[in-house]
Amino acid sequence: MSKACRSFRLPYLKPTPSLKTILQQQNQRCRKMQETSLPIEIVVKPLEVIRLNPHTSDWCQLPYPNHPKGCPNFNKKPTCPPKAKWIEELVKPPYFLVGVKFNLKTHITRMRAKHPKWSEKQLKCLLYWQPHINKKLRQTAERLASQIPNSTVLYTPEANGVHIFKTCETIGITLERNPKNYVWKIAIIGKKR
Repeated sequence: MSKACRSFRLPYLKPTPSLKTILQQQNQRCRKMQETSLPIEIVVKPLEVIRLNPHTSDWCQLPYPNHPKGCPNFNKKPTCPPKAKWIEELVKPPYFLVGVKFNLKTHITRMRAKHPKWSEKQLKCLLYWQPHINKKLRQTAERLASQIPNSTVLYTPEANGVHIFKTCETIGITLERNPKNYVWKIAIIGKKR
């Protein structure tokens, strides 16, 4: 199968009453979880279109601060490129996107009030917020996946060829590149192949 840039449309899945109930319950739980000390929003949406791009794994090799060769996990972890399998080899429909939206701008403002002498880099430091956001994503995704028989969660869908920016656009979520306002952590749930 060619891995050229493409997308695939899922057959229309008429939501069954049980699926609707699961999503409603999950969204109620998400609203309760949002009452935390960190400025977050949790989103759970069914996916009808997943945009694919074989070059997403190339992004892992792009340099970023303190990592001139890109991500240190590249070619080391089985869930990271080039060892990671293509999404179509791992899961099948129905698909759900679980996202945690973190308000970075509000976090920086709060941190600046607590630590007025800190640099911009210190204020944005992900060590202070990313573990909490990852935990919320994991909790939400695993709770939803446990209610869908034979499902699995992909926590790094980019490694599996998913173009997250374009996939999120199909459901009305706009992600920022080099975020200054909001940071999103995304997972995709699907049935195991």
